[in-house]
Amino acid sequence: MRRPHTWAIPTLLLAVGCDGLGGVVCDTSAAHSVTVSVFDASGEPYAPEDVTYSVDGGPEQSCDPISAGTEFLCGLEEVGHFVIRVFDGGAVVAEESLDVDMDATGCHVDSEFVEVVL
Repeated sequence: MRRPHTWAIPTLLLAVGCDGLGGVVCDTSAAHSVTVSVFDASGEPYAPEDVTYSVDGGPEQSCDPISAGTEFLCGLEEVGHFVIRVFDGGAVVAEESLDVDMDATGCHVDSEFVEVVL
């Protein structure tokens, strides 16, 4: 029986747990950069085909769906200029852009929350 690789999680936690600003010792938790909630025109939660993000003009990546696919988590401890795209029916139906910075401690991102109404 093969054992699963267990090094990935501790490595991620060690990479995230760092010294912050002013000698603050950071914890090993990781924060999502952006949480996106999608609603239809009547204000009801809506599950689009896909939600993606890019940071500082980099490659487009899929966000992770939660809440029955009506909310999405985009980026893990990533900072910079985010472009969020909502896809439905094979096309981009909404696009938002925002900047994500580090929090005051310098340990984690200052998570942003975006509501997209289609």
